Amino acid sequence: MKYYLYNLGCKVNYYEISVINQLLSKNGYLYDEINPDVIIINSCAVTHVSSHKSRQILSRMRFKFPNAIIVIMGCYSQIDSERIMAEGKANIIIGTSNRYKIIDILNSYFLSKKNVNLVDKNTRYFSYEHCPSFFNSERTRAFLKIEDGCDSFCSYCLIPFARGKSRYRDKDDILNEVKYLVEMNYREIVLVGIDMASYRYGDNLQYNFSHLLAEILNVLPQDFRLRISSIEVRQIDDLFLKLIADRRVMPHFHLPLQAGSNEILRMMNRHYTQEEYLAAINKIRQVRPLAAITTDIMVGFPNENDDLFLDGYQFIKKCAFSEIHPFPYSERIGTVASKLYLDNIAHATKKKRVHQLITLAKEMHRQYAKQFYQRKVKVLIERYHESLGVFEGYSEEYLKVFIPFSNLISIGQTIEVIYDKIEDIY
Repeated sequence: MKYYLYNLGCKVNYYEISVINQLLSKNGYLYDEINPDVIIINSCAVTHVSSHKSRQILSRMRFKFPNAIIVIMGCYSQIDSERIMAEGKANIIIGTSNRYKIIDILNSYFLSKKNVNLVDKNTRYFSYEHCPSFFNSERTRAFLKIEDGCDSFCSYCLIPFARGKSRYRDKDDILNEVKYLVEMNYREIVLVGIDMASYRYGDNLQYNFSHLLAEILNVLPQDFRLRISSIEVRQIDDLFLKLIADRRVMPHFHLPLQAGSNEILRMMNRHYTQEEYLAAINKIRQVRPLAAITTDIMVGFPNENDDLFLDGYQFIKKCAFSEIHPFPYSERIGTVASKLYLDNIAHATKKKRVHQLITLAKEMHRQYAKQFYQRKVKVLIERYHESLGVFEGYSEEYLKVFIPFSNLISIGQTIEVIYDKIEDIY
């Protein structure tokens, strides 16, 4: 039986589809994107555009492979399973639970030949879905999922409804997988989750993300790299600041800002102010002065007039980010924002603001990267581009670096090189 995988969305989705890939491979399925018998789409719904793209991919796959068994899972199928079922383009609809039962689900379908909607709507009662250890033959960077779901309920976001409540992977299970990944010769682990740094463990829930980070560092070799995918500013505590002084923790921290105006942050239900956000990133920079701070910015939230956007724009400049991901607000039916606020910002205005932030982001990235120009950086080699004759890798600060071919270099190796070309990431 041949299969093909299509993944949309975040690093958590990447981790989950990678586990699905492993399960299928271990059970005798063969990967084939030319003539697959089974197609699995891991969908996304973080924005209106993401949902639309998920529908487009489903339609495209059904048109291209009319006889294939199509499975759709993930956030979009969780929130819109009835529509998917009615349109009849997917044979199996799963959602954000029971994904790792994929082999049993497929076996049942082979017997019944009936399209099924297996989406469990009680997302707030989901428990953590345990999965087998994920192994990637590239053996460079591994993603390690430690948490799922979200309890933040930002006013614009559907993810708490699509993913369910925050729930956490067993601490010992996490540490065992860390040891396993080290044994499999990975050189870097990226910790991922939907609201990862909300991590709690134990009956009294006093054990938090910082405690877990400390235990992970205790089992990592001294030459290893640990990367934190994303953390909210309200989750930065004194222990976290102490731990990131460890050189195994990569100086690259993604702290979602979402908006630079206090008024818009309040409407978004983000639970912090400009002042608190800036104080948090300054604390990180006191420990790691050259750390890359990256962020997400939403533009065009309801009632974000020109003055509020300008206030946010000026604040963003103060933060000196190394990278910004700007995107326009899109109404998500069922969220607090869709009930309380009229989407009153014109599409053209949102588009203009996104371009303004992209221009600013390019300049901020170059200003950040210039600090390393003609200096030595440590690069983890991740792939080789045969057509270009160069290796590609990322520095500790997540600066992309290309290195001419040499017989002395191999994938998975960490080397020191002179950073002599600033790559435009936008």
